[in-house]
Amino acid sequence: MIIYTNKQNYIFLDEIQVVPEFGQVVNSLYLKGNIDIYLTGSNSKIQSKDISGKIEREYVTIPMFPLSFKEYLSAWQSSLNQNSYDDLYNDYLVYSSFPRVLSFRTNNAISKWDKKSVRRYLHDLYEKIVLKDIVENKNISDISRLESVIKFMADSISKETSINNIANTMTSHGRKIDNKTVESYIEAFCDSFVLYKVYRYDVKGKEILKTQHKYYLVDLGLRYLLLGDKKSDSGKMLENVVYLELLRRGYTVYIGKVGNKEVDFIAEGPDGVEYYQVADTIRGEDTFLREVSSLEAINDHNPKFILTRDYETSSYKGIKIRNVLKWLVE
Repeated sequence: MIIYTNKQNYIFLDEIQVVPEFGQVVNSLYLKGNIDIYLTGSNSKIQSKDISGKIEREYVTIPMFPLSFKEYLSAWQSSLNQNSYDDLYNDYLVYSSFPRVLSFRTNNAISKWDKKSVRRYLHDLYEKIVLKDIVENKNISDISRLESVIKFMADSISKETSINNIANTMTSHGRKIDNKTVESYIEAFCDSFVLYKVYRYDVKGKEILKTQHKYYLVDLGLRYLLLGDKKSDSGKMLENVVYLELLRRGYTVYIGKVGNKEVDFIAEGPDGVEYYQVADTIRGEDTFLREVSSLEAINDHNPKFILTRDYETSSYKGIKIRNVLKWLVE
């Protein structure tokens, strides 16, 4: 490796976790002064908590995500129009948001895919993350129970989920498992960024609650791989997409509690707090009143939004109602 003394050097060290005492190597390179170092590795094997005691200098963690919907649309830029957003959104859910999947389009046409190649790629990715990295790193012996947990979680995205409920449900279906094991498996999936755990925040009490968490999946194409075409609440799928987009935009995200009402997301950013409700449609009067009532219950003047697949946009008592697909491509 050549290091130039008269210019800035950039060093990328991939799969650094397999190098014994890699912290000593990194610390010695820092002494040069004109070097930026980037460490990458398998999600399940290198985490900030694993390197914090090994690197003496300050470092920044750069989160990586699959493609945003806006990035995904750019692959069809030549033939893209707003009328195709809905079709592409459905493809985005079913065929995955991982960049590699875009190479499995046929003739670059919308909704034209080599479906076998997509499924094979997602299966290989799943095998590597779950049946290799996580199993090896966490020394898991019962792979079938691990798979049962991730399938349960994929089926429960955006629902209140407790460790006890998962253990009881699996045990009642003949997959006996204790709370400690479930907790360790879910922690492994979160450490690998397969799942994201979201804490509940009490808006009135101004505190983070210790119970009633929700979980979201890194990619909904994996959900289709794990569960097949099992019917799902499309609103919950949309909620998953919005959650990841808020993370991409740099927000810290909570689910909100306002008395006995729930706000889908409280998003804290550099410019303050924003509140979001997410619904597939709010055309029905009952649905509309339910969504706005949660936001109306918040007694502050921070921005409030309802994101919906409906194309009609408006405002209601200061609450901005926006088409979610347009919001995603901003």
